[in-house]
Amino acid sequence: MSNIQNAQIAGNLLGLLRRSVQQATIVLARRCAKGTKLDADLLDAQQVPSFEIAWASAELLCAEHALAALGHEPNELDRRLIVVFATEAITLVRDRLERLAAELDLADASIVAITADPAFRQLQREVLSSSALHATATLFEADPDALGRMPVSAELQMIRDQFVRFAAETVSPLADSIHRQDLTVPERYCDRCARWGFSASRFRNGTVEVQRMTSRTT
Repeated sequence: MSNIQNAQIAGNLLGLLRRSVQQATIVLARRCAKGTKLDADLLDAQQVPSFEIAWASAELLCAEHALAALGHEPNELDRRLIVVFATEAITLVRDRLERLAAELDLADASIVAITADPAFRQLQREVLSSSALHATATLFEADPDALGRMPVSAELQMIRDQFVRFAAETVSPLADSIHRQDLTVPERYCDRCARWGFSASRFRNGTVEVQRMTSRTT
């Protein structure tokens, strides 16, 4: 099947899981409420299911947003990785719901249905099998720079290429020794980055300061 077809299956399964998470959230909220308000002590006693619901909600949201962006991704590698992530999220959320069902005494019919769903099993074979993951890895090996590549204007692409060359030809040969020997980055490199408008960060008194680099020549 194509990435689009796999994404449609994943989206349907995520929708079922979303409803189950919402049900678990309602049950947990009732257990932690006194009247119409949440009670801090009752909520504190339900830390484990609260943790599971928080993680399940985050995983669902990430997978849903990733699938929504599928049609806008310009390369095959990113499209495949989106479906891989969504399929992994389905498994993670399903497992969390199993623990929530036991903890909150929820009906687990929907969880069982997803596990037994032939579409889910087919999705796992299509996306997470050894051969499927090998095909995805082969795409990455052939063009590592394709990962997360975003379309930009010709001007921004020129700046990107310039900085990539600077990093590969100038920074990379010195980076290891600077790191291991705790050396100071030569000023000429800082000046060059400053002329390009890059920012720098440094630690001071346990906090991170971010500031625009300034060149001595400007």
